[in-house]
Amino acid sequence: MMIRLLLPLLIAAACNGVKTNATTPDAPPDASQFSDAMEPPISPHDDEGGEVRLEWIHDSAGRNTARATAFFYKQENPAWHMLPAFPGCVDVRARTTWPLAQGAATYVDVGSVFVESQHGSALVLAKDSTGRDGGTATEDFLGRPHDLWWKKLPDFTANDGDTYYPPDALYNVLLAGTNEWPAKVYAGVAYMPASFTPVTPPEDTSFGLPAGPLATTYTRGTNANLPADWGGSYETVFTSPNFVDSKGVELPIVVCRSDLEAGATTVPSAFVDLIRSYATGTLIRQVVVDHIVEFSDGSPRATANRKRLDVLGIRSYTTTWSAI
Repeated sequence: MMIRLLLPLLIAAACNGVKTNATTPDAPPDASQFSDAMEPPISPHDDEGGEVRLEWIHDSAGRNTARATAFFYKQENPAWHMLPAFPGCVDVRARTTWPLAQGAATYVDVGSVFVESQHGSALVLAKDSTGRDGGTATEDFLGRPHDLWWKKLPDFTANDGDTYYPPDALYNVLLAGTNEWPAKVYAGVAYMPASFTPVTPPEDTSFGLPAGPLATTYTRGTNANLPADWGGSYETVFTSPNFVDSKGVELPIVVCRSDLEAGATTVPSAFVDLIRSYATGTLIRQVVVDHIVEFSDGSPRATANRKRLDVLGIRSYTTTWSAI
């Protein structure tokens, strides 16, 4: 109930600065005075402003959980990283492309971060300011350290994936605001994909990974509520306990991406050989919808200085593999 009430309150707060026909001559201009028609849509080619990543995860024991990551940049150097060369497969171990690459970042405190669905329970992310408070920056679930970030830890024993992330649904992201950043409501900016069914390799079954190409197939879900212009993709991600960072976090080795409606994808032999060299690991099959919005406090800024906020909804199934 608290979150439901907070939405109209934050909308009201965010509307306090909306430009009207009445102007004060000495008032500084705000961003609403600059016509959106003069600018191209915000895109992956704009500077990185942070990320909100919502993940529904199904494990090989048949359980599911909700996981979340959120962070927000005031500045980052370099301010933008190249995107992987999808579709197809990419060796991502060097971590030189988005979303794994990171610049030297200054973070902004946006206050409490809430995720609200139309049907599930509202989720309040836990704030982690360890690095900003003088400690060692903690890492997110992709092995990226942050001085300041917000999170929801996975808890398979709670089986809470459907509680927080009902499928085929849009989500609001609410920032409560601080003296560093105004309150902000991003209404309907995240989408959690519909349920889909992995077919080969079978769901919830460990499998042997021989040399040669690996074909994976799945039965597509019905994404009835996915906005028409958002798109989406199907990904296979390979990790291994034999490829970890200094904190012991398993890192992605190979990521393959194909069209959401394909129903199948094939990992070429050369990539399978690379994966098999790590002996054992996890195959993650996921549907990903990455929606981009502008991350702005409303201050005037040049088009070249726009920052994007990537808001990702991910539904994934994990399966263990061993080289044979």
